[in-house]
Amino acid sequence: GFPISDDAGKKYGWKTIPRILKYSSNVGTMIVIDEHYVKKGKAEAFLKKLNSMGIDADHHVIPGAAKSKLKTKEQLKNWKGEALWMAVGYGISVTPMNMVTFYNAIANGGKMMRPRLIKEIQRDGHAVERFDSEVAFEQIASPEAIADITQCLIGVVNSEGGTGVRAHSDR
Repeated sequence: GFPISDDAGKKYGWKTIPRILKYSSNVGTMIVIDEHYVKKGKAEAFLKKLNSMGIDADHHVIPGAAKSKLKTKEQLKNWKGEALWMAVGYGISVTPMNMVTFYNAIANGGKMMRPRLIKEIQRDGHAVERFDSEVAFEQIASPEAIADITQCLIGVVNSEGGTGVRAHSDR
């Protein structure tokens, strides 16, 4: 019920998800979530999808560390706009560990590995204890969706005007 804008009112034409991601558009993101979830009365399905992708999973990496928090089903029922604000990061918290783990899953073809800080403990050059890799989520999205989002994220970094161009590297 009120206007919002990106970058002091710049209009980029939010026709495609690659463009929404390239320009980090909150407006575009909200439009997509509104059309595919909120207007269809499925705000809770959006929350369920985020949960199924492990964005708020507690990987038990650091005891006592902060945990990611999304909106609750009750909050989404009380006001449908909560899903829109959640989609752009307002009123929620996602820990840096969860964010890195999520993007790592995309880079890993959709398989989310439980983060680990220590691979092994050695004494006098010999392994005393090993910590094997553990799968947290076998597949956070379909292989096609992972391939599509990977190309979108490459565009954010490699295409002119992308908000991630400063992260570009020839390596």
